[in-house]
Amino acid sequence: MRFTKIAATGALALALSAGSLAAQDYTLKFAIPTPAAEDSVNAWIHGFEKLVEQKTQGRIDVQLFFGGQLGSIPTTIEGVAMGTVEAAFTLIGFLSSVDPRYQVLDASGLFQDEAHANRAFRDPEVRAMFAEFGQRSRTQLLAAFTNGQTALVSRQPIAGTGSFDGLKIRTGGATPLVNRPLEALGASPVSLSIGEVLPALQTGTIDAAVANTQVFVNFKYGDVADQAVYLPGNFLVVGAIISQDFLDRIGPELAEALQDAAAEALPRYDGMNAEDRAKFEGLWAEAGGTLRQFDPEERARYLEVTRAATEEVLDQNPQLRADYGVLADAARRTAE
Repeated sequence: MRFTKIAATGALALALSAGSLAAQDYTLKFAIPTPAAEDSVNAWIHGFEKLVEQKTQGRIDVQLFFGGQLGSIPTTIEGVAMGTVEAAFTLIGFLSSVDPRYQVLDASGLFQDEAHANRAFRDPEVRAMFAEFGQRSRTQLLAAFTNGQTALVSRQPIAGTGSFDGLKIRTGGATPLVNRPLEALGASPVSLSIGEVLPALQTGTIDAAVANTQVFVNFKYGDVADQAVYLPGNFLVVGAIISQDFLDRIGPELAEALQDAAAEALPRYDGMNAEDRAKFEGLWAEAGGTLRQFDPEERARYLEVTRAATEEVLDQNPQLRADYGVLADAARRTAE
């Protein structure tokens, strides 16, 4: 926290208004692993920044640090939990390090499309569940939403389930709901921060990486791996967490303003997200990349194998099973 105290004496002190005395009382450092770009995620981030400063009348100065300037994803998440970083944006799987309950958002096969997933995430019962996440680590979830259909980028084409055997695949975080389905297909998951993926592909440390077309384009994966395929029933979920210590310092009124700003920025994300898929698919193709879908038979086989693996994970974790039930119920309520 940076507290700016305006000291003045004499006539200057009389001239200062109460509003200017309160200006920029707090700095909120926001760590973002991806580069600044014109996409739906950045629409939410910049919307959140502007709304916070409006709602708090400038008392909170949101400072955005793109491209991993404050460290890797695990480092910044740890910083939020320790209170040394106020907020961090991340692929949701990495948040299992602060609370394993976050991994429920890695479950696949629940949603028809991104819009369906995001309606479910905003369901009141799901939001009440989200409010419980992170309590032990002194963090709170600001927002969670999809960031494109999950895809797998590689040097060699992946035509179906038989292509996974023996592959070393980078995943976001190390949650069982991400890793067990891949292991069931014969792959070996590897957890890497986003900045480590390109060199790992270059050196052959990994054979493929799970991300989305935005990441493929912005990080220029096509320079070393130009093959990509959408993974059926999988949507990349991202989110932002904030330090509870920071919220305690700023008090309930400003804390509520932060939460309101996070929610009110979501329509900005929605407005661009519908356009992002076509935009980044086009940019990927322009860069020489190929993007495929599984044929119907391979899609059915993929879903069969991964759903069975998901059920095995849920059977081993009663809390995860309960959280999955909340999300599945919301998916049924919000389906169109």
